[in-house]
Amino acid sequence: MRNRSKNCSKIMLTTPILLDMLAEKTGSDYKTCKALDKNTSYVSGLRTKGGGFSDEIGLKAAEILGLPKDMVILSLAAERAMSGAHYQQLAELAQAHTDEKTAERIGDVDAKAKVDRMSFKVVAK
Repeated sequence: MRNRSKNCSKIMLTTPILLDMLAEKTGSDYKTCKALDKNTSYVSGLRTKGGGFSDEIGLKAAEILGLPKDMVILSLAAERAMSGAHYQQLAELAQAHTDEKTAERIGDVDAKAKVDRMSFKVVAK
């Protein structure tokens, strides 16, 4: 088992976080679609309608972002099982495969996304 920081236990890698990380890495959602070999409305659809990455897309995302593939696949499995009985076990497995550096990267992106969403809500009023 890899080392985990104390904050790592609260980190959950989800499709929206992966999308934010990919957009930051590639420069835009459009470029993210191209990098994932998907049509240009793919990311927009995930952001507006919800849904999650397939394992195949998750593996491509892990490769682009330089994330551990096992952690990404386990996180996506946990995301799909959020309402299922095995969610807690899958989430714990994903966290066990998340090293401290990756947890910090995910936490930074998640925190930025929360601030962006809060700003959007204030502007939208």
